[in-house]
Amino acid sequence: MHSHVFSEFLYEPTYDGAHKYISVSSHPYHKTKPFQIGMREYLLCKECEGKINVYETYSSKLLRQGDKYKASDGRAVVIPDFDYSSFKLFGLSLIWRSHITSIHMFGEVNLGSHAEAIRKMLYSADPGEPNQYCFTLIKIEGAESANTVIHAPAKTRFRGHNAYLFMAYGYDWLFVISSHSSSLPKDYPFVGMKPELVILIKTMSEKGFIQEMRRRMGSELIEKSKRTT
Repeated sequence: MHSHVFSEFLYEPTYDGAHKYISVSSHPYHKTKPFQIGMREYLLCKECEGKINVYETYSSKLLRQGDKYKASDGRAVVIPDFDYSSFKLFGLSLIWRSHITSIHMFGEVNLGSHAEAIRKMLYSADPGEPNQYCFTLIKIEGAESANTVIHAPAKTRFRGHNAYLFMAYGYDWLFVISSHSSSLPKDYPFVGMKPELVILIKTMSEKGFIQEMRRRMGSELIEKSKRTT
């Protein structure tokens, strides 16, 4: 059945009054065009779609209430009593769907042998330990347009580990895909490392945010040109 690669609620801030958003592609033959629904294709069976939908429903409610839990110093959002299993599995579903899709936007994601391990975790509803395929969010504040941007996952490095970084729903999402992630620092706020969900806040000006997006898109084009020459 048709499945979203990124969950539909992540697109909500990008829609205009006509419930459309504009897709800008780095593919040389894909023109800028409007869409009325987040990118989908035939990915999952009805049973698997139902399992992931449970995690999506929980996670959408969780992130929508984030502003209520902003710390007094303005440096983080700290949400108590969150469901680690549901939110971790939601995160894993995002990066796994990015791997299995054939949509060009997600073409940089290649999980290799980790894809099957993550698939089994999703199928058995096993979130694993917090330092296993860990991820974290960083909330972008100060730049209004940050809420209206979804940027495709790009491969990066985090403290010596392979990782993927993407932007959606006003957050940077960082996933560490590594077989030796147990060496990561225990004090970094990956999901599940603490009893509370800790989301760091990064303040950027509108100009600074636009420059950062240009830098990311420029780096993405350079990497893709290297692979095709």
